[in-house]
Amino acid sequence: MAVNYSKENANHTLYYSMAKLFFTMQEYDKAKKYARIAFNKKPNIDPYYTLMHMAEVMMISKRENIPLTELMPENVFLDYESEGVLHKSQYDSDLIVK
Repeated sequence: MAVNYSKENANHTLYYSMAKLFFTMQEYDKAKKYARIAFNKKPNIDPYYTLMHMAEVMMISKRENIPLTELMPENVFLDYESEGVLHKSQYDSDLIVK
């Protein structure tokens, strides 16, 4: 039983690391894909969902030319910043994700 669990849930940290790498490279579609894989393997780990959600928000900002300040309130942004997903320089009313 333990072997099957390990086999099915292995590499979730690797997928999360790949998601963070793609997020940093501003390849949000790939970041979301790998964060989703990590989340599906370990849904109880909050940063996996957070990164998946933020990749979606960044994709919306980019696609629709909407500044992040219009997509999320500052307190939510600060929560994501404290988790290491976003940087304070990304929260600017004139910034649109490129």
